[in-house]
Amino acid sequence: MQYVIDRSKLQAFDIILTREKSKRSKAIRGISVGDYSHALICLDNSSLIEATIEGRVFTENAQRLIFDKIEDCKVLRFKNTLTKDQKEKMNYFLRTQIGNRYSIKEAIKIPLFSRTIKTADDGQFCSRLVAQAYQCASINLVINPNYCTPENLNSSEFLNNVPNMVRIATSEDIEICERPSQIKENQIQTYIWLDRVAELAKKENFKIHTQSDVDSFLLKYPSYDEEVCTYIRETTYLKQYKQDEVIHPFRYKFDSRGTVNIAQEFSMNFSVIERHSSNYLACKKNYESTNLCYCSMLKDLYANMLKQCYQRLDVLEEYIEIDIKLSNDADYTHYLLNILIKIKRLQIQVKSTLGEYEIS
Repeated sequence: MQYVIDRSKLQAFDIILTREKSKRSKAIRGISVGDYSHALICLDNSSLIEATIEGRVFTENAQRLIFDKIEDCKVLRFKNTLTKDQKEKMNYFLRTQIGNRYSIKEAIKIPLFSRTIKTADDGQFCSRLVAQAYQCASINLVINPNYCTPENLNSSEFLNNVPNMVRIATSEDIEICERPSQIKENQIQTYIWLDRVAELAKKENFKIHTQSDVDSFLLKYPSYDEEVCTYIRETTYLKQYKQDEVIHPFRYKFDSRGTVNIAQEFSMNFSVIERHSSNYLACKKNYESTNLCYCSMLKDLYANMLKQCYQRLDVLEEYIEIDIKLSNDADYTHYLLNILIKIKRLQIQVKSTLGEYEIS
């Protein structure tokens, strides 16, 4: 028997603590005298962000977390209500950290500085990322957000344990976890071009730690714009989003023999549209003010991903309409009709963001 997180109950900025059977996980738990070895933070109920020892800071899909024991995962939530301003600051910080390198050198300093006010050096690790996100909202979950362990988060007086967040995995849950990870492949492609840009920036003694640093670099040294774009084009980074059509074909072509989790699919599209709309508008604004090819390239990427969302919503409508025809439950039919209304609103939002000429 295996277990997964009940994503329907997750909220933005929830903290997820996990542990594994690996020697590394056991070592971290032993050193920190705690039950957990890794920490992730939620951007929404499907998208997480984490710093992993294998690479950098990147997003992960909550659907892909699976556990052998119910005790291998724990969800913590801030005791008070986060304000809109706090949420925006935390979200901005987490976005700017994407691509930042994991620093073992910094992580091993935790025992020395966890009870001090020592400032952080370069690099990230899992619990630092989480604690610093809250620190950006003027919330210190631990004594020193720059040097802390998952166990420090676990024992924070500002967090509550959220009960009943882990459930038995279904065969569908397990099948999803076993599929090739589109997110992981996107990370690999990002590493490739980001490392090359970081090396390029050394010519100007400019340090690039995260993807957001590339914007700052090109604003200061626009002469490198085309070279950076070439690095990106030489990877599959700009086309990686299309892999979802291979992994999840039911999202893009209606299959009368198939079934979908309508609530999960709608929730996923809602979160993705909110995120990509914000990114698209930011890139569009940057392009209009800088005329950088890099900004134009990212603007087009987010536009394509929004159009892909629009297509998914079209197909989801077909599944809903079939369910409505087959349903004998008035309450369920009413629920589905409400989802259809929300889908139309989302599609209007996408059109408004991109301009009607963008939608084929």
